[in-house]
Amino acid sequence: MAPLTARELDLYLDLLELDRAGLTMQNLATLNTIIAAHVDRLPFQAIDTFAGDLPLMDDDSVFRKVIVQRRGGFCFELNNVLGRLLLTLGFKFHLRGARIRWGRPLDTPVTPLGHVLLCVDLGDKEGEFFTDVGFGGPNPFKALPIEGDADPYRMRKLDGEDYVEVAVKSTGRDGASAHWRPVYHVFSVPQKWIDFVPQYWYVSLHPQSLFRNILLAGRFTNNSWVTLVNGRLCRRSVSGRVEERRITNADEVLRVLESELMLKLNSDKNLKRLRLRIQSIL
Repeated sequence: MAPLTARELDLYLDLLELDRAGLTMQNLATLNTIIAAHVDRLPFQAIDTFAGDLPLMDDDSVFRKVIVQRRGGFCFELNNVLGRLLLTLGFKFHLRGARIRWGRPLDTPVTPLGHVLLCVDLGDKEGEFFTDVGFGGPNPFKALPIEGDADPYRMRKLDGEDYVEVAVKSTGRDGASAHWRPVYHVFSVPQKWIDFVPQYWYVSLHPQSLFRNILLAGRFTNNSWVTLVNGRLCRRSVSGRVEERRITNADEVLRVLESELMLKLNSDKNLKRLRLRIQSIL
C-alpha cells in the first residue's frame, strides 16, 4: 500500500469532489469529510466475484478499477485506495481485521476473519478511530472511536475477548423497538496487508463464499443506506425508515446498479455473462 502519485491524487479527489486545500489538517473533521464523500460516490460491490471473475489486488489494478473505471469494490479494494489517500495526505493508521457478524443470528458460531478496515491515529488530542468505507451492510459513514458511542454506532470491548464489537442501532419498522445489532468484531492486534491475502483468496474463490453466491452492492447517500441483495432493493434511513422493492428482471437490476448505486458496468462481453448470472438468482 503505497502513497498516491500526483496524478492519482488529482483523479481521486476529482471523483470525491473534494479540494485538497480543504484537507490539509490531519484531524477528525478532515477524516469525516473524506469518509462522507467516499461512501456516497464509491459504492460497495462484489460483482466481479459473483460473476466468476478474480479481481486483481495490486495497487495499480485496484486504483484502475475503483477510481479510473468508477466501478466501486469490496473491503480489500475500497479500504486499499482509502489507505493510500490517507497516507498521501499525511494521516497515520494501521490495519485491523474483523469477523463479520451482520446478518447472522447472535448465536452463530465464530465466523472467519473476512474483513479489513483502518485504525487511524489522530494523536493524543483526538485519539484512534476505526475508519471503514468497504462494508456491504450498514457501512459507517463517519470515523468511529475505538470505544464509546458515535450515533448510531456503539463500540465496546467485550469481557474476556480480544476484540471490539461494533454495533449499530436498529429501529423496528414501527419506528420503535430500537436495539443494538452487531456489525463486526474488530481484532485488537494491528495487521499487515499481507495478512489479508488468504482472506482475499477465500472470499474470491471458495465455493461457499458469500460473494460468490449473492449479488451484493450498497452505498450511503442522503442519510440512508441503499443496498441491493440479489433482487431486493432496500433503502434504510438512519432514523429507521425502510423502503423495499423486489426486482425480478435482470435488466432492471443492471439499471439499478447504475442509477441507484452509481456503478459503472463493463460494456463488453462480461456484461452479458453478468446478466445471465443475475437472472439465475432472481
